Amino acid sequence: KGKHHTEETKQRIRAYIHTEEAKRKIKKNNVKYWQGRKRSEETKEKLRISRLRYKSKFHNNGEPIIPCIGQYEKPILDVLEYNLGFTILRQYPTNGFFLDGYCPALNLAIEIDEPHHQNPYYYNKDLYRQETIKNNIHCSFLRIPIPERIR
Repeated sequence: KGKHHTEETKQRIRAYIHTEEAKRKIKKNNVKYWQGRKRSEETKEKLRISRLRYKSKFHNNGEPIIPCIGQYEKPILDVLEYNLGFTILRQYPTNGFFLDGYCPALNLAIEIDEPHHQNPYYYNKDLYRQETIKNNIHCSFLRIPIPERIR
């Protein structure tokens, strides 16, 4: 089935695919294609969720993904849970993101901002993430900054 190529044609195709010139052309055209284009919020969410499913299936043998937990995250959430008197769910998944903590009784999302979150790059990403989560689960947000001097 399909088109049959001669051996000579197969060799030419293999040689062309692997040349540096071909790689440069592909890269150049791909960059042009995405130039000025933006993905919708819905598409970004689908991509995040799809990426998590893929990682869970192929990198964790089907086990759920466990995100990195910050150094201060557990002790702070333990103290909050004790003082509030409500259960706080840890690493709560929503919209392809993981919240450090979520209290369903108060509809409260909790994020612990360790020192690297003060970097403008991460700060802007965190704000985008916060707005996306707030729009999805309509919750209040509690951000707890950890100053550099504690470390």
